[in-house]
Amino acid sequence: MLELLEKSLLTEQDRLVSRRQFLKFSGAVPLGVLAGTVGLSAGVLSTDVLARGNRHPTRDAHHHADKHDQHHEDRHHARDQHHEDRHHARDQHHEDRHQARDHHHEDRHQAHAADHHRNERVRHVRRERSLHLYSIHTDESVNVVYWSEGRYLRGGLKALNYLMRDHYTNQVRDIDRRLFDLLYVLRNQVEYNKPLHVLSGYRCPSTNAMLREQSDAVASHSLHMDGMAIDIRTPGLHTNYLRKAAVALRDGGVGYYPDSDFVHVDTGPIRYW
Repeated sequence: MLELLEKSLLTEQDRLVSRRQFLKFSGAVPLGVLAGTVGLSAGVLSTDVLARGNRHPTRDAHHHADKHDQHHEDRHHARDQHHEDRHHARDQHHEDRHQARDHHHEDRHQAHAADHHRNERVRHVRRERSLHLYSIHTDESVNVVYWSEGRYLRGGLKALNYLMRDHYTNQVRDIDRRLFDLLYVLRNQVEYNKPLHVLSGYRCPSTNAMLREQSDAVASHSLHMDGMAIDIRTPGLHTNYLRKAAVALRDGGVGYYPDSDFVHVDTGPIRYW
């Protein structure tokens, strides 16, 4: 009995010693660690202490989600912009091709229309076509029938080719027959009964180069070099009236040089200057 009482007193004394050691130890150990050590529940801890240690995981998660969404939005925007740029470039390419094709068809239509008008005019003229030309540089004149009964006459063409030769070198070249028809129609259009004064007909390459050095108005490869152009003057008839009549024919190029008092006509593309 006495032994049991002594063991009980020793046990109570050990508990008191353990309690003093616990209270001493608890002053140096953080509350969170102490709570975990002794098995305290989370509800016993101070709310303020837990609030200071809380890193707001919900707010961090929302922030991360926002950054993720922004990244995907930027990628989608960049992809959409890339597709839009490609579509725009493709549409512009098709539009340029359509415009080029339309210009090509328009030029061909104008050329066909000019041929049709010229053929219609020639079809209704008399059975003979003649030209009366005068060269101001050689003082030569020719008045000849160059077409009759549906065909061009070799003798008449030869006489016209010679008068329209390069007067600097005396070189002769076959002149485009359409140019003679153009002069014939133009002369009848303005009802000019006098000889057309010829300032320049055929030009050889060396003559054209020489004239180009003297004037910027001379083209590097003028149609004069191909026998497709002529510069004419109509004494007694204002050259502006002659120019308007030539433009109205819509049959080749027309150039107006009022200071030098002459008009250029050719059988090239329809253009005016």
